[in-house]
Amino acid sequence: MYGRLAGAFIDQRGNVHNIWGRDLTSKVEGSIKYLNLDNSEVAHKKSPYGAEQFKSGILVWVEGYIDVIAAKESGIVSVASGTASIPEDMVKSLNGLHTIVIALDKDRAGKNGAFTFIEKNVNNENLKIFAINHELMRDCKDIAELYEKHGKEAVQNVFFPDNLEHAFTLAAEYILSKHKTGDSWTPVATENVLSEATAFDKKVISSSKTPLLKDYFWHSGVQRELGLDDDALDNHIDNLQQKKEKERLKNQIETYSQSAHEKARVGDLEGASNDLLKVNQICTSFQEKTSTENEFQQLLNPSSEKQIIEEIQNTSPGLRFGMKIGEVDMEFPGGAITIDAAPTSHGKTTMLINQALGVLKNNPDKSVYFFSYEENKSSITTLFLNTYINKEISRNNRRSIESFFREGNCKHVKEEERITFLSDKKCFFEQLIDKGRLNIFYSDMSAEKLCQAIKFLHENRDDVGAIFIDYMQILNPIKMGKLSRQEQLKYICLILKDCAVETGLPIILGAQFNRQVTCEADLSPIYISDAGDIERIAALILGFWNRNFLGFTKEGNKTKRGEIITEPKPEIYIEVLKGRKIGDGHNSILKFNGNIGKIENSLVDSITSSYENSGTERILGKIIR
Repeated sequence: MYGRLAGAFIDQRGNVHNIWGRDLTSKVEGSIKYLNLDNSEVAHKKSPYGAEQFKSGILVWVEGYIDVIAAKESGIVSVASGTASIPEDMVKSLNGLHTIVIALDKDRAGKNGAFTFIEKNVNNENLKIFAINHELMRDCKDIAELYEKHGKEAVQNVFFPDNLEHAFTLAAEYILSKHKTGDSWTPVATENVLSEATAFDKKVISSSKTPLLKDYFWHSGVQRELGLDDDALDNHIDNLQQKKEKERLKNQIETYSQSAHEKARVGDLEGASNDLLKVNQICTSFQEKTSTENEFQQLLNPSSEKQIIEEIQNTSPGLRFGMKIGEVDMEFPGGAITIDAAPTSHGKTTMLINQALGVLKNNPDKSVYFFSYEENKSSITTLFLNTYINKEISRNNRRSIESFFREGNCKHVKEEERITFLSDKKCFFEQLIDKGRLNIFYSDMSAEKLCQAIKFLHENRDDVGAIFIDYMQILNPIKMGKLSRQEQLKYICLILKDCAVETGLPIILGAQFNRQVTCEADLSPIYISDAGDIERIAALILGFWNRNFLGFTKEGNKTKRGEIITEPKPEIYIEVLKGRKIGDGHNSILKFNGNIGKIENSLVDSITSSYENSGTERILGKIIR
């Protein structure tokens, strides 16, 4: 060790496991700069030089042993060295390490070592990585030279927290420095930087659990140096990726084409055919992708007043259906979903039928389609006819009407009502059914196929006013794998909502509340059976309770005002549980004749005299008060 500065490798426990010596003369033993007493690979991995003073959890990593001494002389106690490569084993040997500050030499080897370490460890949740700003190194290559030329204050300034850079910033500087050859950036150099930066992003940044740090790399690093705004950067990267993808496909096509040629030359026609088939598949896939990109090109085109007018004209302005709730003359919103929700057996189908007839009465130029997933076409048609007639023709109207169609006579209809019944029946079929204004279908179509059918109707009939579906919980998708029923219903409502938006039609769905609704006081959109957050998808949700039911608790049916109803009443309490345009909370008590199947407004129209605030205003009121 003659002519050398010597020191010991001591681990955190105080164990000496090697001795080093650094040439100070450049004249001894073949000018080998460093010698170690034990030069084995195992000895090198045990611990970095300076580990014995590491206790804070934050470590400064320098390149040379003299850098360690210079840093310590400047007051930086937690500092270590183990060559520019920052060996993984040495880092792992330090118990309690959670932050490392890289201060390797400013030369190419130091920058390579820093970048390699960052690339491997920047996403380590247990290790934060920072680096010194090399601009603060002035005219010096390393910490030792900085100490020698400018003193300990200059070294301390380098490690001042506000002067440190995040690891991603250093990575950006490293990539930029590799490709910059002059004062300005050439197109080729810019492409090379973006190519390597994109690869680093894909490999390292995209997997980071702190995506906001991406700004350190792109905005504070690459973009600032290249002078690119976000749009220019995106265009450069898109062009680069397209260029790479085309080059990759070109190479594949050439490889398979050459292979096909060789196989055909030796008579392997089957092999040649398979290779050419692969070429065709590559070309077809590329064409499909290009076609999709062209389809999305419209997203880049600005809108116009003409387009806005066309879209408004193509969307139903809303259809009134002859029912007031509170002080609101209700209408189904166009291009949106409406949900009629009630507990089981409370009259969901009857409500939908009354609303459909209301649409036809209030909109004489419109037709409606009623898709039943529960009862057949004839059953639903008799229900419609019964409500349309709106008279007591027997003690059991529905059974009497069915008997008429089955037996061909009116013997089960009250004698004094037979002529009126026959007249009303004739008008129902001639004016609504035969003219195609009322279209009733039993359906077992999947939700996806139903959407296709609605779009078909919209394209082929100008007078379609509304679509009624009875009811939501019976609908099924084609295939949804292992999704829960709640997730399936959410998907179904989403595709129906998209269908409504595309066609501009109101789509009205019957729905069932779950068992948490035990009385009318419990009516809430969050209790729609298996619904999840479907209430966010619908534009209008109407909840109702048939007061012929006394509730599912001992105390009876409880109203929203806390009153107890102990006797059945021929009434339906209905409430707007969500109204995107009108607010929620509107409510009414409707007359209900179960035999006739008629639901209509009564003189006692609401349990509140007037509707005060929209849902948004009430929420804001809670915040303010």
